[in-house]
Amino acid sequence: DEGGQSASLDEALLCLRDIRDAWNQYWADAHAMWQPLFDAFRGIGTFGPLRAEYARVGMHRIVRDDVRAMQLALRRGRAACSGLPPATGLSGMSQLFDAILAMLQCSEEGQVDAPSARAPACASKAAGAC
Repeated sequence: DEGGQSASLDEALLCLRDIRDAWNQYWADAHAMWQPLFDAFRGIGTFGPLRAEYARVGMHRIVRDDVRAMQLALRRGRAACSGLPPATGLSGMSQLFDAILAMLQCSEEGQVDAPSARAPACASKAAGAC
């Protein structure tokens, strides 16, 4: 059905936009955190005030929420791209999203969703590192 395929493609494209937006938010927040940290390592500033500021703003929660937003966007993208015909150029995206989700899921033990059967297992999780 051409109309259904067009709607599915439109949904997938919206999901790709959401993934990009989630990544951009993560990157903005991570950069805001890492640049001052990097500067402190270079001797510009000290760690004590930086640590206090990160605790005050809840930087760990901000980054956690950004990662969760990326996970949600990737799951939605995986679902939207699943079953799309090869002519769309998006038929293999579900496997890519599975791989990225597997990497993100290893980042927070206890807060993970099982990847689909196609996703590779986290090697470090099997070794007890995650």
